[in-house]
This record gives sequence, structure tokens and C-alpha cells, in this order.
Amino acid sequence: MEIRDILVLLDKDSHAAGPYALSMAARLEAHLTAVALVPDRPIAGGLTELPHNLLDAMYEENRRAAEQALEPFQRAEPSAVDTEIVTIGPSQSDERLFRWLARHFDLTIVQQPAPEGPVTDYLVEAALFGSGRPILLVPYVHTTPAQLGTVLIAWDESATAARAIGDALPLLGMADRVELVTVAEPRLGSDGPRARMMQHLSRHGIDAKFVSLASVGAVAEMLLSHAADSAADLIVMGGYGHSRLHEFVLGGTTRALLTSMTIPTLMSH
Repeated sequence: MEIRDILVLLDKDSHAAGPYALSMAARLEAHLTAVALVPDRPIAGGLTELPHNLLDAMYEENRRAAEQALEPFQRAEPSAVDTEIVTIGPSQSDERLFRWLARHFDLTIVQQPAPEGPVTDYLVEAALFGSGRPILLVPYVHTTPAQLGTVLIAWDESATAARAIGDALPLLGMADRVELVTVAEPRLGSDGPRARMMQHLSRHGIDAKFVSLASVGAVAEMLLSHAADSAADLIVMGGYGHSRLHEFVLGGTTRALLTSMTIPTLMSH
């Protein structure tokens, strides 16, 4: 599979996601669709008792913020990146709309939610658990273009991690260095699972190095620490969640990494 069609979600604070998505699309020679969602309810939430004129004013503010997020793409000089600009008005649910939209792309790029930003975890959850497609999270403090010098694969032998590897194969094939990183001992108690995955990557032309990290702390902290030591440019990992009625919420390790991430991270579920 090639990555030829990319979606990037923007809001007025998406200073990192837009430039990163443009550079990634250029590297992959992919089409890039930049979309801003106008929420169908005030961002603050729980304000349905406010006067209609005030709610209308809040919606108009949200609409202007969406247009502002797309201005850099409208001003951009023509380049090798084929781009499309979309503003989507209110629907039944912005979560439902976003996960539906993400199903029509090879990859969705979303900026890590800033502590004070309007894009919160619910949109990440919508794309990760509801689209059937991988998402690439960009730290909100990220400033450099997309790079694929060193890519780390967080491998725990799970189906979710295997799915992430499959989705990331086009990026892994472009990397200068790939590490298959495990934090715990293989569940089957042998080198078989590790060797199988190394062989699988090799058959795709990817000469990966296996790295075993002694489990001495939280998995997310250990992965990020190793990523810093390795000067990694990208982490590939499964995105885990817990079912709550008919919805999914981020699991502990996934949420911890999302909160404290320092480099772009591709997740699949």
C-alpha cells in the first residue's frame, strides 16, 4: 500500500500540524486535504440554556476560527503538493463527522491537543477508533518538517501493533534506520515472535534492529526516553482503548504518550 491521500485537521492553534502535513505530503507525493470543523455546539459545552443570540455569536466565532486555520493553505504558493481546502459546517456530531471523513483517506494527521487548545481528545479518539485508518499525531511544539531518519516501532506482539506496522510500511521503507522496540519480555517466552517480525520487515526490504528495554517504569515514559536517546523522528505503535458502552476511550499507555509526546507518532487500532 502507498500513502497517496492525506487528511489534516486544523484549528486556529494548529501551528505544527499544517506545516508538518505539507512536508509529509511532499515526501510521499500525496494529495493533502486540509479540513477545519465548525463544531455544532459551543466548545465550552453544556451551555444550551444560553440565549439563542449568544449561541449564534459563539457559533460565528467558531466559524471564523475555522476559516482562520485554513488561511495559511490559501496563501501558500503553488508547489508540488496537490491540496484541497474544506470547511465543514455543523452536523449531528463533529466526532461522527470526523471519523466518517477520515475513513476516506490513507492517513489522518492531527496535532497533539494543547492543554488550553480547542481540539481535545475526543477527535483523536474519533479518528483512531472509528475510522479504520491510521492517524499521525504531531506534538503541538513540533517545528521541523517531516523526517524519517530513525523510526521506532513499539512492538508488543499484539494485533493492534501488527496493524500499525502494516499501515506504516510505506514510511518504514523510506526510513534510514528502523528499530523494533519491546519493553517487556515476549509473551510466548521465546525469540520466535521477534524473529518472525524481523523476517517480515526484511521481506519488505526493511533492515530493522531489535531493541529490548528492561521494564523499569511506565511504558510511555520508557518509549519516549529511548526515542530521545535515539534521536528518533517517528514512533509507530498500536493505539489502545477501553470499551465504554458503545464508545472507546484511550487506554492508559496511549493517553500517557499522547499527553507527553515529544515526536510525531503514528497510531493504528
